Amino acid sequence: MRRHTFAALLLGAVACTDSSSPTQQKAASFGIRPAVDTVAAGVSVTFVAEREDSSVDAWQLSDSSVARIEAHQKGWAQVKALATGTVTIKATRQGDSGQATLVILPPPPDTTHSGLTISPALDTVKVGEMVTFKAVITPQLKDSLQWLSSDSSLVPVPQHDECSPDVQVVSDSTKCYAQFVGRAAGTVTITVTHNGDTAHATLVVRETKVGEWEPIDLSLIDAGATSSTAINDMGVIVGRYGESEGEGGFIYQDGVIRQLPASGHGDWPLAIGPTGTIAGFLTEGWSGVHDQTVIEVWDSPNAAPQLLPHSTYAWPGVIGVNDRGDILISMDQKKPGGFERHRAVIWRDGKLVDIGDLADSTIADPWTYVHAWNHSGQVVGRSQVRDPKVLDSYWSGLLQLYHPFLWENGVMRDLGVLAPLPCPAPNSAIDCSWGEAVDINAHGVVVGNSVGADGKTRACMWENVVIRDLGVSPGRSTEALAINDRGQVLGTMDDGTTFVWDNGQTQIIPTEFSPWKLGPNGEVLLRGFRGLAYHLFIWQAGQLSDLGEGVGEAINSRGEVVGTSGGRAMLWRKKP
Repeated sequence: MRRHTFAALLLGAVACTDSSSPTQQKAASFGIRPAVDTVAAGVSVTFVAEREDSSVDAWQLSDSSVARIEAHQKGWAQVKALATGTVTIKATRQGDSGQATLVILPPPPDTTHSGLTISPALDTVKVGEMVTFKAVITPQLKDSLQWLSSDSSLVPVPQHDECSPDVQVVSDSTKCYAQFVGRAAGTVTITVTHNGDTAHATLVVRETKVGEWEPIDLSLIDAGATSSTAINDMGVIVGRYGESEGEGGFIYQDGVIRQLPASGHGDWPLAIGPTGTIAGFLTEGWSGVHDQTVIEVWDSPNAAPQLLPHSTYAWPGVIGVNDRGDILISMDQKKPGGFERHRAVIWRDGKLVDIGDLADSTIADPWTYVHAWNHSGQVVGRSQVRDPKVLDSYWSGLLQLYHPFLWENGVMRDLGVLAPLPCPAPNSAIDCSWGEAVDINAHGVVVGNSVGADGKTRACMWENVVIRDLGVSPGRSTEALAINDRGQVLGTMDDGTTFVWDNGQTQIIPTEFSPWKLGPNGEVLLRGFRGLAYHLFIWQAGQLSDLGEGVGEAINSRGEVVGTSGGRAMLWRKKP
């Protein structure tokens, strides 16, 4: 989706030459990004050739009366839209070629002197995608604001908008937001009216092309499907049905949505295992039906939910479900006097199994945080090893004396750290090193982070319980976030740079967006603000794709992503 387009261009056909000697090869085609774009006259667009050598001999336009090339280098060209029409952009390289299409619409009306403005003035979405429009009213909102669509069969009018004082623009103005969803291909005019003022914007809705990420709105199958929360490798999706606390959960399989058997207290499924075991919690646990959040489990999509005993824990979280239907849970365990300590438990065969801790004799009530596990039941996380109170009062509040662990078959093992780190004087005889294990793959390879001898955090890997520094950016702090079954590691550097480590090689992901998930096939899911809303992005094989406004929750081995967009349960996948 386009929010801001920029660039500049050259009239007609302009060639950029390559001094290297041409080689005889069979003609082939390559892609140009974006393959299709729609802009208003006067706007500029950058087109990039998707070639391994990032080089192009020449850029050409099919009609120099509607667009011109204002700037170019070997791998890109900046094209300015001049007049209404359609133009083909062609790039050639030693007999190979690629094409893209630019659709140019009339420029939007000038609303500079109006008391009502709308942005963006022009946008393009795929069928199923959502876009947020903002109206700014000056002076502040007096009467009701009305949003209109010139064709509600293509883009329906949203039922709700959200308005608030716009202190960032001017003290006496109001900003209002409305979310529009493209339902069918075509072009519509979005109109907003207030107190006699009118503002217009253009929204182009297009079909998803083969090979692009396709947004699939599950709420079109059942309007009650408001949030997709998990998906397994068979493509079975679970999520929330409805928005109030008393609503339940749903399951989607083979194009059909149905509600899960209900507990009667509001259900929110959060995870689904390979064999169909589902785990979640009661939504009414926050409103007095129970004094704490309560975990529930469906042994199968047709089974009634079972509730965990809720008298001994608070604020639990579901980490995942493995092959045998075990549930890994992170929770706070209540102690006498209201004291709580963080623990990790496994729900197996109707019983809770506490996985223990790494604590020495200095700690009466140690904590353990669990981060991940694999389908074999190996669990990783971090656990307190000693009580900071053995130090003086100043340092005891600052130090985190915990180590990474691997739990397997009832035994928790300390994975160790990169180097011992003496505590600050006068306690230098005590080891203040720390580390954490954050993820484990199907082969038992663990990744995490450990303090080094220089005090910096380093991304690490444990294979057969042997630790090693991944070697990313020596001398800087780095952090591992996840590992997949291919052994690829997702991480970040101390300046926010995102990287993927693969068999000793580090690839930088050139984006300002925040990583949150590593897919089984090397996909990196990211999230960040673009235009007026948060977007979901996916990076794979060197290419960043914008999946539109929304929040992602999970990705499976088939590369299918689930999440939420504007109160709609969503599935994103490559269009075949």
